[in-house]
Amino acid sequence: TLHTNSFYGNDVKTAYQLLSRVLQYESQQQGFDLAATKDMEFNENIIKAGSAILDILNKDHWEQIQRTEGGTAHLLKHYEEYANNVAQNMRKTYMKPFTVVTPNMIM
Repeated sequence: TLHTNSFYGNDVKTAYQLLSRVLQYESQQQGFDLAATKDMEFNENIIKAGSAILDILNKDHWEQIQRTEGGTAHLLKHYEEYANNVAQNMRKTYMKPFTVVTPNMIM
């Protein structure tokens, strides 16, 4: 997503589906089973990926996704559940608090 100037509809839909599944899975993990404990850039990468597909340039693609799937509301709910899970596991895993700021998301 860092080197792509624009996305096609299927790119956005595929990224949406992948991010949703990864976030759902990670929201169920506990302690050192969280990917963020093994990959220091995991949180930054999932926020950057979400920001890229949520860009206003993809509005038309999202309108189609909204008609057939949960769309942006579901994706943001998965991010919220993931962030809550990370926060609950920070003390157990010695993860440091973090802030990721992107053009379309802040976590």
